[in-house]
Amino acid sequence: MYNYGIAFNFLSTLLWLVLHFDGSLRLPSGASTTTTTTGITSSSLAPPPFATCSSVIFDEVSEGIIALGAKEVHSSSIIGRQMITSADVEYEGLLLGLNGLLEMFHRFPELTTHSSNWDVSDTISSRNVIIRGDCKTVLDQFKGKSIPRKLKFHHESCMQVMEQLEKFHNVTFSFQHVGREYNQLCDGMCKVMLVHLQDRVTNDALNLIQTIEMNYIPLPLPRNKKKRKNHIETPFGKAIDQISNLNGHISIFMRLYLLCEIYHASKGVGDQVAMRLVGMTMYEESKRLKKYQTKEQGDSIVCHNLGLIGKKIWNDSLHAMDLDQEAQKLQRLATVEFGNGFLIAVDEEVKDLQNYLQLHYLEQRNMVDDTLKDLASNEEEYQKLSKWNDRVCRMVKESNTGEKYPCWMFYT
Repeated sequence: MYNYGIAFNFLSTLLWLVLHFDGSLRLPSGASTTTTTTGITSSSLAPPPFATCSSVIFDEVSEGIIALGAKEVHSSSIIGRQMITSADVEYEGLLLGLNGLLEMFHRFPELTTHSSNWDVSDTISSRNVIIRGDCKTVLDQFKGKSIPRKLKFHHESCMQVMEQLEKFHNVTFSFQHVGREYNQLCDGMCKVMLVHLQDRVTNDALNLIQTIEMNYIPLPLPRNKKKRKNHIETPFGKAIDQISNLNGHISIFMRLYLLCEIYHASKGVGDQVAMRLVGMTMYEESKRLKKYQTKEQGDSIVCHNLGLIGKKIWNDSLHAMDLDQEAQKLQRLATVEFGNGFLIAVDEEVKDLQNYLQLHYLEQRNMVDDTLKDLASNEEEYQKLSKWNDRVCRMVKESNTGEKYPCWMFYT
């Protein structure tokens, strides 16, 4: 079932409609077959790519928004191939728009029924739909300039919907390729949808950390000091590797915030191995942060010593592991308290870093509203986009299992 927000104001005089479509594909840069911090192959833990598509239906004359639609594209919807491509996502955006157009005509028959209030000649019996997009590959295949070989399934799916629109609703189609600067609304909708998907992935990571902390079962440490130095087995290992593989999915600031959460959780249960791995991962992330320091000078004020914090946690955790082992040899009971006491020196630095990262994340999250204001040409369009954004936010939060339903809002 589709989710709709409807304001009843039938646009029966519309004869020219414009359908814009777009798709966005973001691959996780950690999705290589390299070995992660805990020795697990990253390709086995790498999340699927973030793929979203959007479509907007306009009135060509007034340039007013009639309908807004967007959805998350899943790899399972791609037939015959395991890897999703940008052309697949663009086709999904077009198919989304065509289905939305078909649903709109089904729900509002007044749009294709002659009535006395039409200010047009009775000789006009068809409705013209101009399909515009910035993907030349997709449009050339509909114009007959190229053959859809690998994209045949998508092409046939779109043709089936178009045939229904032509047969039952007297719709004729034309295709126009436009630059990205003329497709900014669809492009912006895809980006907003990506922000909500990032929120979902972040919440999933936080839930995993909390689950591990609640069900924590300590693993035995090697007695040999050299083996302890290379020991990487910890219940938090899965969470650390998952965060490392989110590189490209969520911002570096949010990954660091999640690492701080693991630090506090592992310190609470006395897992020095996890703390050492957190320090190692922070040090690696500090190398990536250098790329951003040149672009955003403000970030360097607090995060310039991120690598030093990571090294401190890394080295101090090793010392804590050694102290715990010595305490066990002497049959002392205060193993956790004694070992973790060594890390008090970096606790405040981690808390300051975490507070800064949280503020930075909230600032990025608030940019969604600024994006909607930039996309809207007037207050009415901004209100429509805001309602659509609220619908997307609820849909993404509720679809933890990966719902495939698009989020459409009609304003007809």
